[in-house]
Parts: sequence; structure tokens; C-alpha cells
Amino acid sequence: MIPNMSGAEVPNARVVDAHREKQLEPEEGSESDKPASAASTGLITLDSLSPESWLRLYPQLEITGIAANVLANSDFQRADSNTIHFVLDHAQSAVFSDELLPKISQALSSYFAVEVLVQIEIADVKNETPAMLIQRVKQEKHIAMVNDFESDENVQELLKHFSGTLAKETIAPNKD
Repeated sequence: MIPNMSGAEVPNARVVDAHREKQLEPEEGSESDKPASAASTGLITLDSLSPESWLRLYPQLEITGIAANVLANSDFQRADSNTIHFVLDHAQSAVFSDELLPKISQALSSYFAVEVLVQIEIADVKNETPAMLIQRVKQEKHIAMVNDFESDENVQELLKHFSGTLAKETIAPNKD
């Protein structure tokens, strides 16, 4: 159990780490000793895979290199039996080869704990890919950072004093 803001304990609370969502283990003897379903633990099943859940599943895969790049730029289309169909963005297709399919299939098979085949078609993507999501989130964070910087009283005072302007594209987070 985890305490909430008021100090009361919440059973089966979720903790999110930087890379994966994980369900906390219930305390022994609690009413939650029964096995949890995939839905209650937040796990994505092959049957529940969708373009939206694909964006949550991708960071949980144990895959690296060019195969990870290919998957990051792929749009989930559908899952038929144990075959997952993706569309790889044209702009990223130069790095793709059929030799990557076994590595991609293995990563997905490990996640779903069942043998999964992967088919990748090269075309225009219709949904946000994991790579697009990462880029969008970075842009949103940069916009928020620029807005915070611009609204800072000290910055406003300096701009007014020196009749200055901000070069927004040069605003970046500290590299501590």
C-alpha cells in the first residue's frame, strides 16, 4: 500500500518509473492476494494492442540498434492471431531490411510471452509513432520552458533595461 496526499493508504497503487510502468506488489494477507488480470496490472496483451497502446508498449521492449529505430518509426496497424502488422514511415525506410524481422519478432515475443511474427510495410504512417511521440513531447517541453523563461521577472527586467529580445531557439535546459 502507498499513502496518498492525505496520508491514507491506497491498495494496489501504481508507481511509474522512467521507462516502464510497474504494478506494486500487494502486501501479503491483503484482499489483493488473488492473481491480477492483465487489464488491472496495466499490461498490454496481444488482443488489446492498438495504435494508442503501441505507444505505451514500445518503451518496454528490450530491443536496441537499427531494429529499435525501425520499430520507433513504425505505426501499429493490426494483430491477426500471432502476427503483428506495422507500417514503417517512408522517411525511415532506408535503414530497414527483412533481416531485422527476427530480432523485432523476438523482442515482441518476449514481451507477450508467445511467439509473434512481424510484418512491416513501407508506406505513409497514419498514426503517431513512438518516435513522433518522443519528438512531440520534447517540443512541448521546450515550449513550456521558453514560456517559463519569458515570464520570469528577472528576464523581463533585463530585456526592458537593455531593450533586448529573446532568441527562443537558443533557450535550452542546463546540462548539470
